Amino acid sequence: MTMETKKNIFKEHLEVWLTADKRARGEITRNICAVAKVHPKSVPRSFRRVQMHDSGQPEKRGRKTTYGADVTAALREISDAASHSCGENLHALIPEYVLIFKRDISWTHGEEATRKLLAMSVATVKRRARKFSHIRKMVRGRSTTKPGSIKALIPIRSGPWDDATVGTMQIDTVAHCNDSIAGDFVYTVNATDVATLWGTRRAQWNKGQEQTITNMEKIDADVPFPVLEWHPDTGSEFINWLCKRWADARG
Repeated sequence: MTMETKKNIFKEHLEVWLTADKRARGEITRNICAVAKVHPKSVPRSFRRVQMHDSGQPEKRGRKTTYGADVTAALREISDAASHSCGENLHALIPEYVLIFKRDISWTHGEEATRKLLAMSVATVKRRARKFSHIRKMVRGRSTTKPGSIKALIPIRSGPWDDATVGTMQIDTVAHCNDSIAGDFVYTVNATDVATLWGTRRAQWNKGQEQTITNMEKIDADVPFPVLEWHPDTGSEFINWLCKRWADARG
C-alpha cells in the first residue's frame, strides 16, 4: 500500500473520527490498522496531521535537498566537456575542469554551487551522471557499414595482434556526414599499420568500390614498407568481388 493510499484512508474517515466517542474511535483504529498495516499509536497522530494540514502549503517531508538544480547544471557542463565520462572518471575531473573554466573566464556558476560541486561524492556524481546517459547515445557517430554476402570466402586473421608483422594494415572508411547518412558526402579511407602505428589517409567522394581500391593502391605506394595484409571491417566498399579479385591478384 502506498503512502498516498494511506493518506486517503485518513482523509476519508477524518469527519467520523472527529465526532466519534472513545469506543467508536477504538473501532476505527482497529479497522485502519487491519487495512493500512499501521501501529495503533500512529492512528491519532495521522488524523491530527490530516486535520491540521494546510492544502495551500506543500509538504516538507523527507531529506532536505543538498544539491539543487544549480549544482546539477554545473555538473552537466563539466560532463559535456568531458565527453560524458563515467561517474568515477567524471568525479576525478571536476576540480581540474573548474580550474580550466575559471582560467578561461567561462565559468558562470555561483560560488555556492561550485563549492557544493567540488564537495560532491563519487556516488552522487554517478547517480546524477546517469541522467546524462541519453546524451552519449546522441553523440555517437553514424555507422555506414553493412555486411557483405561474400565475407565467408575471405580469410580472417586469428590469434593475437602483438606478433603482427610490419605491413599488417587495419583499414576503414570514416563518413563526414554530420548527423545524417542521406545523400552524397566525403569519406576518408584510413589505414594504420598494426606493428608500427604508421597511419595514412585518403579522401574520396562516397565509398564506391573502384575509388576505394584506387585509394588503397595510393596508400600502398605511400607507406615505406610493402603491405602484406589488409584488415577491413565488413563494409561493402571492401567486401565485394572487385576488391577480392584485386587482392587475390596481389597475393
